[in-house]
Amino acid sequence: MRFFILATILFISTVSFSQNTIFLKPKKADVPCESPEQREAWKEQVRLFKQSYYANRKDSAKNQVTTSHVLFGWPMRANSSYDFMYNYFTMSNYVDQVEPSNGVLDYKCGDRSYDGHDASDISLWPFWWRMMDREHVMAVAAAPGIILPGRDFNRFDSNCSSVGNPNNITILHDDGTTTRYLHLKKNSVTTKPDSARVEQGEFLGFIGSSGHSTFPHLHFAVYYWLNRLIEPYYEAGAPQCNLLNSDSWWQNQRPYWDPQINRLMTHSAVPSLEWCPDEEVVHAKNQFSSGETMYTGIAFIDGQEDDLATCTLIQPNGTVFKSWFFALPETDSRYYAVNAHTLPSGNTGTWTFKATYGGRVYAHFFTVGCKDNETPSGTINGNDGYITGNYISSTATHTGSSNTKVLYQAENYIELKPGFQASAGIHFKARIKSCAYAE
Repeated sequence: MRFFILATILFISTVSFSQNTIFLKPKKADVPCESPEQREAWKEQVRLFKQSYYANRKDSAKNQVTTSHVLFGWPMRANSSYDFMYNYFTMSNYVDQVEPSNGVLDYKCGDRSYDGHDASDISLWPFWWRMMDREHVMAVAAAPGIILPGRDFNRFDSNCSSVGNPNNITILHDDGTTTRYLHLKKNSVTTKPDSARVEQGEFLGFIGSSGHSTFPHLHFAVYYWLNRLIEPYYEAGAPQCNLLNSDSWWQNQRPYWDPQINRLMTHSAVPSLEWCPDEEVVHAKNQFSSGETMYTGIAFIDGQEDDLATCTLIQPNGTVFKSWFFALPETDSRYYAVNAHTLPSGNTGTWTFKATYGGRVYAHFFTVGCKDNETPSGTINGNDGYITGNYISSTATHTGSSNTKVLYQAENYIELKPGFQASAGIHFKARIKSCAYAE
């Protein structure tokens, strides 16, 4: 897949002032993830392996088509090093339901695919080259099975063209289904031997951009038994255009459109989405000075035209410094929205950048200056952060929902004293980092 960069600047009236919102959006152009010859060669390789594998098994039932089929978990997982994100991917393409050269049709009768595509393309977002280089996201086995021969380890993973073979792995599941994982990062594919068993969720390799690829993503393809293509997504009722199978193959199927925010960030300048294979110029920054201009960034996925996002900058004492809102200009699978702000004098300490979208509240923490220490106490509900240059000593009780994030970040030490509690379900993170640290 090839992406071009489109920057749209809209003038938006906010709650109490005017605000320029910059939307950074990759514009999609369709390039096949592999050639027809590569796909047919893979099918023949799988056919021959299955023929040999099942012929040598004592359990003859394994050589029969079963009435039920495997159900998949999600084939990707974020690395623990990827800090304070809410989500890390978006859908770029579904399976094309019609024969090549006869148009494009996805399972919901839309055009979120390209001609002849046989898989789910799941892309990293935001700043996918940065995420790839830092190995923030991995491919994992969607279900238990065995590793088939034929994987590659060391193909160039910033190919940026429609040639070459991808680093990949194929898993044969217990019901005869095979799943393919393409475009993995160079030298990251598991070194487990051929025919070794993997369990659901087991590491297969980091997400890359090898082979026919111009951006980091996972090409996840499903074939049943004698290489019959499956679209694992199925949703009963109109519109329904899945012509390949009559039920969902997911344990928990995500919606066709799933509007949400993947991540909030702060920057020293407007980020630049560079062309493949150059890493984006992110200008990530979490420590600012009084009077400095800083930029807030919001990574949307599956945003719908005219969706509203409401944003707030909250000072260390809990008072609101600024509130604004804007509408998304059109429906698209990914946006990055940037706004500029001049910080006031004083107000040293940890600030909160909060965004509300689709009924959910998201938060990111940054500092103005760098307080030496913090001593949180009492009951604190909702998103809350403390970033210090020396230490944090806490007796606080943090409460909230599954969307609540709490951050303790100190350069020297963090002390959780008797009385400290983080309620079950909230996301609490404590890390030893300087005030200037920015992922």
